[in-house]
Amino acid sequence: MIEIRETEYLLRPLIEGAAFTIEDDHVRITSPSTIHSDAHRIVPIHRDELLSLYKRVLRKAKAQGVKISYTRHIRKQILEHWDEYESRCAEACMLFSKIIDQARAVRARGIHYGTCDDAELDKLGALRSEYEKYFWRNSIVSQISEIRHKLMELEDDLSRAHCHITQISL
Repeated sequence: MIEIRETEYLLRPLIEGAAFTIEDDHVRITSPSTIHSDAHRIVPIHRDELLSLYKRVLRKAKAQGVKISYTRHIRKQILEHWDEYESRCAEACMLFSKIIDQARAVRARGIHYGTCDDAELDKLGALRSEYEKYFWRNSIVSQISEIRHKLMELEDDLSRAHCHITQISL
């Protein structure tokens, strides 16, 4: 049954204007009015850089007399969850490599009309969905990225000439 459906799908005309961007760090497959896939490879954060950013924010806040609350336990979170973060990043990178391979398979046979019957495109969608789980808000990858983003915002705010911050939570 699946082979017949697949054969029928491949007999349909190709969609004109399909565009494939398949690079080591980005996969994007589009056709007119449709984005079939768009994913970027995760860029892991380096622990030493993140801890250095934390220290810079701490120093700047102390130098400006900003009250510092340690209720968020940011440094502790970084140190306790770092191994898990690195592991998840490695898993995500391996999965992205599979996405690249599957995107190449889709490109090799083209995108035909009636994409709901395209088994290869479905496989790519399933891989992409699995990859996106690494970026859900409750994932460690997302949490560490959020910590980095918050620290960068604090550093920028504390670097301004007219900084009116009176308290930060680290």
